[in-house]
Amino acid sequence: MATLSESDLAVRVNALAARVGGVALPGESVVGAGSLPGVGIPTPQIVLKDEDHLHGRLIGANHPVLTRRMEKDLIVDLRAVAEEDDDVIADMVAGCR
Repeated sequence: MATLSESDLAVRVNALAARVGGVALPGESVVGAGSLPGVGIPTPQIVLKDEDHLHGRLIGANHPVLTRRMEKDLIVDLRAVAEEDDDVIADMVAGCR
């Protein structure tokens, strides 16, 4: 999945962002679970504006969804998520609201 092009991933990100009420914005995925500090892959990401309060709920959900918080926003990075899990993410976000 790390080799997936930014434009190919953007199709998924845009579709899922629309489903969960987020916006797709440019971002960067961390490489090697942080083993390569300062190295990232350009990645479109889903931003849930003013919804950082969902972070704990999503981690504790039936199917945990790992996110990042940035100020009051919640960031969903699909770079390491299988496409077949997009429905699960949409369901978990909806259920945690």
